[in-house]
Amino acid sequence: MNSEIRKLLESVQSGETSVDDAMLELKKAPFEDIGYAKVDLHRKVRQGAAEVIYGAGKAPEQIGGIIDAMRANGQTRVLITRMSPEAAAYVGSTRELDYHKDARVGIVGGLPQPDGIGKVVIATGGTTGTYYAVGNALVTTIGDKLSLSKLTAVDSGASKANVQLVTANQAQMSILQSDVLNYAHNGSGGETMFDGAADKNSLWVAGVYNETVQLVTAPSIKSIEDLKGKTVCVGDVGSGTALNAAQVLEAYGMTFDDIKVMYDSFSGGAEALKNGQCEAAFTVSGAPTPALTDLATAYNFNMPSLSDEAVSYLTTNYPFLVQDNLPANTYTCVADETVCVAVKAVFTASKDLSEDVVYEITKAMFDNQADLAKAQAKFGFLSPEGAVAGSFDLHPGAEKYYKEIGVL
Repeated sequence: MNSEIRKLLESVQSGETSVDDAMLELKKAPFEDIGYAKVDLHRKVRQGAAEVIYGAGKAPEQIGGIIDAMRANGQTRVLITRMSPEAAAYVGSTRELDYHKDARVGIVGGLPQPDGIGKVVIATGGTTGTYYAVGNALVTTIGDKLSLSKLTAVDSGASKANVQLVTANQAQMSILQSDVLNYAHNGSGGETMFDGAADKNSLWVAGVYNETVQLVTAPSIKSIEDLKGKTVCVGDVGSGTALNAAQVLEAYGMTFDDIKVMYDSFSGGAEALKNGQCEAAFTVSGAPTPALTDLATAYNFNMPSLSDEAVSYLTTNYPFLVQDNLPANTYTCVADETVCVAVKAVFTASKDLSEDVVYEITKAMFDNQADLAKAQAKFGFLSPEGAVAGSFDLHPGAEKYYKEIGVL
């Protein structure tokens, strides 16, 4: 059989046989007729799993002959089901056999040895979102550089759902907002988050990029204090954006009672702003935000800066927030630098994921940062200092790496 395949491949190389014809031959050819059985030698190539011998109704000598044919053609391990004790005695007399009498299953060639590589599932977000793209970029860029784990990125319901997936061990890593991680650890954030039900299973690995709390207003609104009594879109009910909006107002001594609250997504808020149905709208997203870039082409909005006192209040009372200044002309209608705060998009890992595995992943992330940035632009913001800014409850594996490079 091996000599026939070699001849076929050589004929493809010489041009005598087309690739399509060779594929057809390979599908038809890999069977060896040994008289009492036609052995399928390429089942693994076609279906991903090798041929299995069904032992019922076969004489011990026939089972032995089929095993020899399969092993002669490169199958190192052979599984026999419905194997009688008599057949097991015969096969085992001249071959290495593991026989399980109760299950009537025999394995020739020994059980496969564990390779020590564990599967690590990374929960991301919706398939059209940034988290999903970031997670898949990590997998494709550093996956083959890891010796202790095999990474897989899966879509999910984003931040809160990712915390829950890690706790349920349906994922071992995730991407989520730093404020949601804080709410989980402290059992806070209201009933839509983790109020009264702390969840500390997800630990900080690396903050990748900022998701900025951005406030866009009508031209008549010059400062955050001017929002008092005005209609403000604060995001959807129970959303992280609504929580961040409340925090910003709190820094100025206000609550939702001091404004006319409009609950809607930013797209709804932007339309209301253009139509004069509200005076301001909050969004939390990486800047420049495409929705804001588009809005700037149709509406001349303002972006009031936070005062130094407000920034100090927010970063002190909400340690998951970091100062984030948007450069002048981030949006065409905003000529000056805008002082904001931001949450971090953070890679987390389960507290049960080993220190060595997380250390290797963290190190690989920074060793390959340039390639990661080519694969997904958000990794262009990744730096060791930024990765730990605003961090809390670091995973021991990540902490080991940051101490090793002198960041901690």
